[in-house]
Amino acid sequence: MKLTKLAKIIANIATLAFGVTTVGGKIAMDNSGAITAFLGQTTQEKVDAGGEADNIYYFSNYSSIADLQDDANDATSRVTQEGAVLLKNENQALPLTKGAKINLYSSSSVNYIYSGGGSSFAKRSEFVSLKDGLEKNGFQVNQGLWDWYSANKQYYGDHTTNTSSDAAKYTINDAKWAQIGNSKNDQAEAGIFVLSRYGTEATDLKNTGGNTSDYSHGNYLELSPSEIDVLQNLKKLKDNGTIEKIIVLLNSVNQVQCDYVDLEEYGIDSLLWAGIGGSNCTDGIAKILSGKANPSGKLTDTYWKKHAYNPVYANFGSYTNEGDPISSANGGKSNRYVVYQEGIYNGYRYTETRYEDTILKTDNVGAFLYQDAVAYPFGYGLSYTTFAYSDFQVKENSKEDIYELSVKVTNTGKVSGKEGVDFYLQKPYTQYDKDNHIEKASIELVDYAKTSLLEPGASETLTVKVGGRELASYDSYKAKTYILDEGDYYFATGKNAHDALNNILAAKGFDASDGMDGNGNAQLTHKFNKQFSDSLYSHSKATGEAITNQFDNADLNLYEHKGENSVTYITRS
Repeated sequence: MKLTKLAKIIANIATLAFGVTTVGGKIAMDNSGAITAFLGQTTQEKVDAGGEADNIYYFSNYSSIADLQDDANDATSRVTQEGAVLLKNENQALPLTKGAKINLYSSSSVNYIYSGGGSSFAKRSEFVSLKDGLEKNGFQVNQGLWDWYSANKQYYGDHTTNTSSDAAKYTINDAKWAQIGNSKNDQAEAGIFVLSRYGTEATDLKNTGGNTSDYSHGNYLELSPSEIDVLQNLKKLKDNGTIEKIIVLLNSVNQVQCDYVDLEEYGIDSLLWAGIGGSNCTDGIAKILSGKANPSGKLTDTYWKKHAYNPVYANFGSYTNEGDPISSANGGKSNRYVVYQEGIYNGYRYTETRYEDTILKTDNVGAFLYQDAVAYPFGYGLSYTTFAYSDFQVKENSKEDIYELSVKVTNTGKVSGKEGVDFYLQKPYTQYDKDNHIEKASIELVDYAKTSLLEPGASETLTVKVGGRELASYDSYKAKTYILDEGDYYFATGKNAHDALNNILAAKGFDASDGMDGNGNAQLTHKFNKQFSDSLYSHSKATGEAITNQFDNADLNLYEHKGENSVTYITRS
């Protein structure tokens, strides 16, 4: 990746919700030894440069640890302000009024999750509590309720267990409504329920088999019986006028399924995803709740109404090989495996592909109701203002093999704000793909950008550059390299992945009468055609080396010693 591209990603980090994008790099680094050994590469070389070496390898920009910590606190607040995602905001429940009284509910309000485990773990002594973050921004927090939760640690969930690679031992363990002190009934503008879940390396989360008194249906990523009880009673307080609004604050990077969000029995007005944002994230949260900051983050995942609708859910687990150990890990004793039968069809690549194939009436697509499965699509995120997109343009530089995409963004609302914009690509899914087991999603993110702070009525044109190699697809079985398929390609933009796909479908001539859940805007797409090539992108642009299969043994269907074994992968065909 070029430095200019890297700099661009850093500059726009808050366009997408923070923290999640580091996973792939970490996995690669954790397994770098095995990868380099497999490829026969070396990672170190000792060179005698002569003379004495300077033993200071990095010169800090900070004069003290205190200065560094102050800068870190400022950074975590700003990242939260830019990266938190407003998912629901009925009747403009947010922002709250200046100096509003707030009741904080759930043990997680005082036992908040600020960081992950392993190498991302941070000291709790450095964290700014949710109460302090809110009060520093002028809110009045119910002291009695805070004190009750602080004193009753028997209701804290276990956010620290990460010693087992077999299954999570995390607990939710929250108090039921009847167990909470009387200050729960105090008058307030908002009741904020903090919904937390933990997860870290070396520990899978239970989707079944958990303690059903703590996990509903044994699933850690559903509302627990205690959480359901508290939310239902908050609705009663709202109905009798004790509190005006119910806000759910999502304090997790492990998605709790969203089947509860729009149910009348909970009466939730606003849903704000804040992730686990670091030491001073609570200041950023408070600034969003007060309107000092306008949320502009976008989801980096599809949010499901039920995880059971996700094909990954059916393929989740740790399975034991019946024969000899299959890995050199753990001293050559590792015999666990999982087969990624879903292939590329994970998250929005699955939901949007199923949706389009349903609209196109593709053979064997089966029944699929998008709105029943998806609560919030990839790239979704609301603001306290509104934005309109127009003048979408694509310019091709054939000499440099680059496409320049641009779109005009206009603040059509009443307050200033920023807008994160995603740019997408659709490749043709051809008979060649079907014959050679090449899978393609209906839509793929190729880049993103974010506006500066736009005043009401102001506009800004965002421009990104997409390399031609993004159009290529890998052919593992026939060409064993990257191919460029013949057919029509589409670039598109939209408020999220689903919106962008609806725009592409509109460009193809479809509308709500064909089963779409909304009429798209064909003006936000660009169609172009390419001819087939299995040589154009078959060599590395950086080294000139031929690109071909290196990890055939990772696919059981290509493994030389597979015998009678095989795997059936999810396919569009």
